[in-house]
Amino acid sequence: MNQRPDPMWIGPYRVDAVLGEGGTGRVFLASGPSGRLFAVKRTPDALAADEDFRARFAAEVEGARQASGIWTPAVADADTDAANPWAAYAFIPGPTLAQTAGRVGAFSEAAALRLGADLAAAVDDLLRRGLPLPQVTPSHVVLAADGARLLYGTAGGTATVPDAMRAVATLTAAVTAGGSTQIDLAAAPPRLAALVAPCLALDPDLRPGPLRFLEAAGRPRASTRPWPRGVRELTGTQEALLHRILPAPRQGTTRLDLGQTMIAATKDEVDAVVRAAGGRRFGRWRLK
Repeated sequence: MNQRPDPMWIGPYRVDAVLGEGGTGRVFLASGPSGRLFAVKRTPDALAADEDFRARFAAEVEGARQASGIWTPAVADADTDAANPWAAYAFIPGPTLAQTAGRVGAFSEAAALRLGADLAAAVDDLLRRGLPLPQVTPSHVVLAADGARLLYGTAGGTATVPDAMRAVATLTAAVTAGGSTQIDLAAAPPRLAALVAPCLALDPDLRPGPLRFLEAAGRPRASTRPWPRGVRELTGTQEALLHRILPAPRQGTTRLDLGQTMIAATKDEVDAVVRAAGGRRFGRWRLK
């Protein structure tokens, strides 16, 4: 059975590439009427026929609209009544935390503290606005140049405050071990271990909330380059590839798999980017 081709247009947005795909739909890189890039999430056919899911998707979009747009991507446009409901979010350049695992090495203590503080601030911002919390997972965290962003997605499920803070603490500790899922607080820097340990308490009622976490983090040092060099290199590679494929579509393109991020590119374009990066390949690049 042939897969249904990707849409070339979603509302007024021209689809340029596929950014990722999850259980609640695909996310496309698309350009708006002004040429600005957006991340457009579109509900697949199977879920579009589910009235309960459509209601959850509409609630997710409304929640994202009420968020500040500082810690989570802002909503620019949406049509939750469309045959395939969709929402256009501000496009945030940068890899997800999932994409960095095993690729950029261990984060420094300062970078880990910045990650934890940014995510705790995102959780606090959503709570202050009375919004449901999304699942805090590596694929929902984008490492933008100026700090972390939490992708707001609740249609597939929500999180309690204790569980969200446990996830924040787990990610904060995990990046110091190169993204390993096994957390060894004995091997973590003492300051980081003291910050993370209370959030891992078996009793959810004993886990600190986001404000207490931020206080314990001790105001991480401000930096215009909060992430390790490897993260910046992944971002540069992503931007170089996007520069080469836009505007799309064109004939003779394929998909380049950057972990969770897939974008269309020709083989010559991929080779050119690899040569420009000194022959280094980041992640598992597979031409499809």
